[in-house]
Amino acid sequence: MQTDRLRDDSTALLAEGKYTADQLRDMLTKGHAIRNDNGEPSYPIGDAEDLQKAIKAVGRGGKDHDKIRAYIVRRAKALGKTGLLPDDWAASGQMKEALTESIPLVEATRGQRTGSRMRIKLINTGWGSSGHYSEAVLRQAAADRVFPAGTHMYIDHPTSTENAERPERSVRDLAAVLTSPATFEQGALYGEARVFGPYQQFLTDMAEHIGVSIRATGYAEHGQAEGREGAIITGLTEGISVDFVTKAGRGGQIVEVLESARREMTEARNIGHWLESRLHLALTQFGDDMFGDGRVTREERIAMSSAVGDALTSFAGALEKKAPQLYQRDLYDGPPEPDNSAAMAETILPAPPAKPTTEGAPMTGTPQGAPPSGGAPNDVSEVAQVRTELAETKQKLAEAELEIAKLGDQSRKLAEAEAKLAEAERENKRLLANDAARTKAEESLKESTLPKVAHAKVIAAVTGANVPLNDEGALDEAALVKSIKAAIDEQRDYLTAFAEESGMGTPSGLGGGAGPKVDVETELGEVFRSFDMSESAAGFAAKGRG
Repeated sequence: MQTDRLRDDSTALLAEGKYTADQLRDMLTKGHAIRNDNGEPSYPIGDAEDLQKAIKAVGRGGKDHDKIRAYIVRRAKALGKTGLLPDDWAASGQMKEALTESIPLVEATRGQRTGSRMRIKLINTGWGSSGHYSEAVLRQAAADRVFPAGTHMYIDHPTSTENAERPERSVRDLAAVLTSPATFEQGALYGEARVFGPYQQFLTDMAEHIGVSIRATGYAEHGQAEGREGAIITGLTEGISVDFVTKAGRGGQIVEVLESARREMTEARNIGHWLESRLHLALTQFGDDMFGDGRVTREERIAMSSAVGDALTSFAGALEKKAPQLYQRDLYDGPPEPDNSAAMAETILPAPPAKPTTEGAPMTGTPQGAPPSGGAPNDVSEVAQVRTELAETKQKLAEAELEIAKLGDQSRKLAEAEAKLAEAERENKRLLANDAARTKAEESLKESTLPKVAHAKVIAAVTGANVPLNDEGALDEAALVKSIKAAIDEQRDYLTAFAEESGMGTPSGLGGGAGPKVDVETELGEVFRSFDMSESAAGFAAKGRG
């Protein structure tokens, strides 16, 4: 019985001595416990340990546990421990159900079937393996964009082991993505998919013999529909993927294998597809490495995987629009030769017309190529020599300009190197000053009576960006001594005021009036325990990390 479970829960905590009866009643008043069927406080949640026990006690109970789960969710939010909640708990207390439904892949068109795009029926109304899907539920799923553009489509559903070890799925199994959000029409959810190169012919050939299956989360309750009793799906909350599977079920199918806009190339032998596959592989490997090293959480890795799919869809769309020829050109073909015939025609000047002559007539004037009358016979050779010397001078001038440019470039590089060296020297001085300031602060704190709980704040006040430096960028020791003293005095004043306002008197070692002397770490420990901290946590917080 639910009542017995609740009573046993409170009785167990009383027996452990964690809470007294008065404390339980006080927790009930504050909303840190709920009332069971007998009006007694139950499921007290004062810390993370209580939260974990409550979650374990409720488990995957039926709808009669929804209110209890909703209360536990509220307490988890108040404690900042929502990460302890099961993934299938909703804020309302309802259980999110993992749903999978599959449908046959039936090609509706014939002819050329390159299969780069497919129209997909994801799911239709009626009974499926997970429950009954009404028209209202599917319409709402379309309105909420439960299956948005970019939703991944994999080969096969993951096994339970694969789902645990690699929840974000493997790049090797990613076959397609939805290019449009699923919409409701003719009693079903439809969407268009873009199939990646290596899988196009593979899926097109098997379209009549396989199906697609949705993976999603949602809510369900027991009921009747169409003369049958079972789970009634009341809402879909998240579309995880739409996968290609061997056995079809709830109406999902490939409605059309659309003719590819890129008819000549198949698989990933064109530049566009090759770039997509390289980007996908590289980004996925980066994400896997970071997840394996513990630098990202599971949720962050899943979000990264989804973002990779979105990015690749955008990349492919932009590339197809701006450089569609890259999806036509083979990976190992070079770009076509530019047509330069017109440009060459413009640069070829016509030859000057020949000087007219009169055949058989006596020639008059100066014969062509002969020196003019009275001219020196070596005039032509002198002009040629001048032209040669002029060409040589121009060549030497060009070489000189090149040397000047090289010297200028070397001068610029030298200036950049000197600037980097100066910056490195400044950074080195700053680091040395920071280390010296930390050492000096720690020495001063050892000689002071300031409690260790305040040491970190004093050190932070005189290190990092707060290190006092002189005009040369080195440590200003006189200013440092003043800064350390000021920081110690500031923390001493703060702790004294804190202790007096808390009714602890003046803590020993902090100076002050004639009030009773108390040990500051002991009293701070009492204050932290009043915040629902455990004994060990309160003691650690009172001592600080000094």
